[in-house]
Amino acid sequence: MDAFSICSKFIGKVCWDVVASPRSGSIISLNLGNKIQIFHCKTGQASSLGPRGEFEIFIECYWELHKQQTLLCTADDSAEENGPILNGIKSIINQKIEFMTFSNLNMDLGIEFENRSGLNIYAHHNTWGNNSFTLFTPEINIKIFGNGEIKESKPDNCENQSNQNC
Repeated sequence: MDAFSICSKFIGKVCWDVVASPRSGSIISLNLGNKIQIFHCKTGQASSLGPRGEFEIFIECYWELHKQQTLLCTADDSAEENGPILNGIKSIINQKIEFMTFSNLNMDLGIEFENRSGLNIYAHHNTWGNNSFTLFTPEINIKIFGNGEIKESKPDNCENQSNQNC
């Protein structure tokens, strides 16, 4: 399955949570779609981390978040409490993805939300240490690297199960 096909699965999904913290720096994760309770495979206990999205975008590269023509925050900003990242990401909480664009040329992803917020993800950004992002779906995961490499994998059966029989 190609990146364009994967991106189309995200259209219409609501971003109900963005995970970011001072510990993770500028790495952010968007949870979308249905909420899936995660259970530990060995113990069968529900994860203390709470639910995760049926769809997820995990970003380990340079990104910029804007609303209309105003830049709200970038991967270079602070993720400290009340900093630009934690304040900026509030603009996409509970917002539906209207459309996504993917560039095979430089491996960039653009996401536009219903409130006219946009998230631009630049995997090719060469001055950044990590240059990848991952799109998680119920059927397949793809990790996209700035050098043009795309790795596909199947979802981990344990983490993606919404029951205790993983």
